Amino acid sequence: MFAPSALSHLQTDAPNSTRRRASQTVLRTILDVLPRLMAPITPFLSEEIYSALKQEGSIFQNTYVQPNPEWKNEEVEKAWNCVESIRGEVNKELEKLKKEGIVKSALEVDLSITTGANGGSLGRRRKE
Repeated sequence: MFAPSALSHLQTDAPNSTRRRASQTVLRTILDVLPRLMAPITPFLSEEIYSALKQEGSIFQNTYVQPNPEWKNEEVEKAWNCVESIRGEVNKELEKLKKEGIVKSALEVDLSITTGANGGSLGRRRKE
């Protein structure tokens, strides 16, 4: 879910904007962490990524990933859980539409999500 919004920031924001620099930082962190997480399962791919990042030595000489304690934020975690829950509901609705033959792809659907004190609603319509 992060990639599309990061791509937008990277393409449209000013080179030194805070939002663009934050996106670059997150992507660089992902590029640092992900190969180390994948290394036991995909050693050759992980080693290729590691060397492409101009790192010295082998990925297997590096320490395993330790989460940064500064990143722990209960409010963000709650909000993210809410987003994941909504995404799950949206995916269920999209699957129904596909099974009914109304749409072939999620790209054919305009989606609106409304939230409020009394709960929320999910609106959809087929793109014209």
